Amino acid sequence: MSEIKLVKATKDNLPEVLALRIATMSQHLEEVGWSMSEEEHTKRVMKHFDCGHIIWSDKTVVGFIKYKEHPKSLDIIQFQISPEHQGKGFGKQVLNVIEAQAQNAGKGLSLKVLKANPAKRLYERFGFQIVDEDEFEYFMEKPLKT
Repeated sequence: MSEIKLVKATKDNLPEVLALRIATMSQHLEEVGWSMSEEEHTKRVMKHFDCGHIIWSDKTVVGFIKYKEHPKSLDIIQFQISPEHQGKGFGKQVLNVIEAQAQNAGKGLSLKVLKANPAKRLYERFGFQIVDEDEFEYFMEKPLKT
């Protein structure tokens, strides 16, 4: 498998990131009863867009991730691997990169995942644990390795 590279997203990436979000999230949102218009998806993409990174493998875009540092954790805000690249280990590679950054900063990891999203299994295998939930999402954390 090719090594991945995270490259800071720019406004030029917006159409691609929006299309990726809609392609990867719409079904899971519908399954939990959370309907989103394209405008609402756009608002989600734009929130903390300055924390966004395009995920590259060779010369191919395989996904997008937004993460933000907080006092005690590095919070993964948005994380999508394109459907044609799912199940090939890219998600795990990205999590390894993000975890290394968190470890270097002395922080744990946190994220939210839709209850209907099969990515929850990836996060659990990676060591995330459910710490809370609401109607639609699980809140998951992976503590700092000591």
